[in-house]
Amino acid sequence: MHLSVSMLMRDLPHEPERQPKFRRFILEDWNPLSGHGKQRIIYAPNPAMRIVHKRIRMHLLDRCPPSPYATGSVRGGSTLVNAKRHKGNRFFLLYDIRSAYPSVDLEKLIWCLAQCDPRAVSTGDWYCEVEEVLTRFVMAEEGGLMTGAPSSPAWFNLYAGVLIDIPLGAYCLKHGLTYTRYLDDITISSLKPIGHRVNGKRKSRKIRDGIRAIIESSGMAIHDEKALAHDIMRGPVVINGIGMDRDGRMFVPRHFFHRVKNALRSALRTAGAYPPPAIVNGLMSVIRAVTRRYVFATRGQQKLLDLHRKWKWRQDLIRNATRKATKKSKPKKARR
Repeated sequence: MHLSVSMLMRDLPHEPERQPKFRRFILEDWNPLSGHGKQRIIYAPNPAMRIVHKRIRMHLLDRCPPSPYATGSVRGGSTLVNAKRHKGNRFFLLYDIRSAYPSVDLEKLIWCLAQCDPRAVSTGDWYCEVEEVLTRFVMAEEGGLMTGAPSSPAWFNLYAGVLIDIPLGAYCLKHGLTYTRYLDDITISSLKPIGHRVNGKRKSRKIRDGIRAIIESSGMAIHDEKALAHDIMRGPVVINGIGMDRDGRMFVPRHFFHRVKNALRSALRTAGAYPPPAIVNGLMSVIRAVTRRYVFATRGQQKLLDLHRKWKWRQDLIRNATRKATKKSKPKKARR
């Protein structure tokens, strides 16, 4: 595994104004469901930086196999796939990791990368090269992964896949639980209460404490305000925007339409920096997968489709600008 700055910067423009860089700004992120808002520091990449992160992501996908429990920002994964794995179960535990990207530690991330190919560690100055790449292109000034960087979801999947998925997946398998993770959202379900009575003693608290201990051992914390224990017989459960009732029927809740609409408006306002295209495509894939076709009965739903078309048009402009920057950066062949 060889990952160096010189490799990532190959054939890119040398002019200062076209060098790979981020535009850093603060976004007021408002959650209409909870009624709370918070400030997010967003890093918007220019076309050259998008090329660098595309190379980083391709390098990760080639070398690091995705976790079997990860369903977000992986090939073949989606929120619908995540929900389907829990179809038929009755009892659910939903957890959200608090400040997921800022919680990523540089030293632990390098260690997780080394687990993909231990032979790479013995090759020269591997550690120094990787540390330079991560510090320059991936890690934020204030610590953690950059929010808005194209390869951040892949880095987080690598980080959580090693530190959370492996031990928590084995723990859930031992206790007969179904476990999946959609980026920083953790879903655990079972046919029986988590846990049931054994020898007259209730083990639910013990099992839940074990789950919490595994997550916190990675250096991350659970967002207690968003944690939910639910019995599907008392009403439908919503997993990452996908509603599921007791019969296993999937549907899109009304509030999820509002969430997608707000995400599209934010992406248009920030020129696609936040949420990143992968998140927007994931949200729209939920609606496409569940409704199965672009047929919207209400005027509000039709407006959502219009916003998505406008966003796709903006993304085409960004892609064309990236292609032009790539072509101009390639040296011209000398004429004979």
